[in-house]
Amino acid sequence: MNEGSGAFLLFSNGLVGLQLKDNLDYLSDKWCVSAFGGGFEQGEDQLTCLKRELYEELQIKNVADSQIVKVGDYEAKLKENQIVLAHQFIIVGLDMNLLKPSEGNLCIIDPNSNINGENLRIGEIAEHYYYDTIKMCISLHKKYILNGSYK
Repeated sequence: MNEGSGAFLLFSNGLVGLQLKDNLDYLSDKWCVSAFGGGFEQGEDQLTCLKRELYEELQIKNVADSQIVKVGDYEAKLKENQIVLAHQFIIVGLDMNLLKPSEGNLCIIDPNSNINGENLRIGEIAEHYYYDTIKMCISLHKKYILNGSYK
């Protein structure tokens, strides 16, 4: 079974950043939204993979463990009968103006109006964790507003 880690980005204004995949021949989910992330490389665990992928895809160098919130682990059976275990996270407190996407594009949504992915084309793996992650983004934002800080 292949494993990977990915994250949605929760900004302090309550908006959520997703990855809009490129239109590349080798991608099965071109022009779909998904988490920023990818598959494990040899010897990696969930967080090592996540931090490497965030650097590769967004040039984010130092994500503190306190900014990482685990959503869950989602097993996805793909069309080719391949099974993928996706470890899903939310990264909080990033400045969206400092992100430099190098793979795909940054797609910013209002989670309150896209809780079920209306008007979005959701990727084949992402459809397994999208709803839970968006619900958690909404909940976390409310918590941070009550606490007065994203720190």
